[in-house]
Amino acid sequence: MALLSYRGRGRNRYRGRPFIRSTPIPIPTPTPILLVHLGELQMTIDRSFVELNRASSRRMRELVTRLSDEQLRHRVGKEWTVSSTLAHVAFWDARVIHLLDATKREGKLCAPEIDVSANDILNIFLSAIPPRLAGQMAFQTAEALDEMLENFPANLLEEIYARNERWVIRALHRNDHLDKIEAALKS
Repeated sequence: MALLSYRGRGRNRYRGRPFIRSTPIPIPTPTPILLVHLGELQMTIDRSFVELNRASSRRMRELVTRLSDEQLRHRVGKEWTVSSTLAHVAFWDARVIHLLDATKREGKLCAPEIDVSANDILNIFLSAIPPRLAGQMAFQTAEALDEMLENFPANLLEEIYARNERWVIRALHRNDHLDKIEAALKS
């Protein structure tokens, strides 16, 4: 366990900036994805996210390809279907694509907030998408995002990861929903 302290003003911590802390913050070294070099605060991302994301995209493509239209309409919980869940994943992958485009254009992290209540609001619209199209949108968006992340400038990718690792390791979100879909289809 290494110790890390930040310097700066307390008010700025809410904007992702460093703040004064009287005692060092214990952090594990190295973290699984983000390696922090003490003193310099230089970050290097472990590129294993590339294969994790690719594997989740392949898994999604294979699932969508093998499911019938009836299975794509199968319920996943009370409010969702397989296809609306896949459209949900496509929406959040598209949100990360938008974030990457804006960050690259601005040369710094540019992440407009979206409240998670968007899931409930969007569900009615996502459910209206034809099931097969929703599935195709999901894996095509995932594959496009994977390619963008693989080729994204490292310094900006590090900023994005520091803010939210799920924006870089998309497999975390995708696999969570793919697991739920597969469990629902077995019931």
